[in-house]
Amino acid sequence: MSSLLGIEILARMDKPLVNVIFALEGEEELGSPSMPKFVEDKFSELRRANLVYFAFPSERVRGKPTIVLGNKGIVFVELRCRVSRYDVHSSYSEGSI
Repeated sequence: MSSLLGIEILARMDKPLVNVIFALEGEEELGSPSMPKFVEDKFSELRRANLVYFAFPSERVRGKPTIVLGNKGIVFVELRCRVSRYDVHSSYSEGSI
């Protein structure tokens, strides 16, 4: 609710300090398969945003709301590496004294 109240304050300003764009999606548990197409289709609008903010509000203790700032979702990374033909780092390498 605190985020919404903050947006309400911004909306009441004569000249807001930031450009606010809401993008709501509910596929995070599936890896957000529709997000790349959404970003591609709406890129010209989304690029006007000043920042991206993801709040995860909750009540960890009943009656005491908290807001956890962070990321949630799936990250895919492909890592490729090459190795040297000889040991270049240890004290047992061919080049050590």
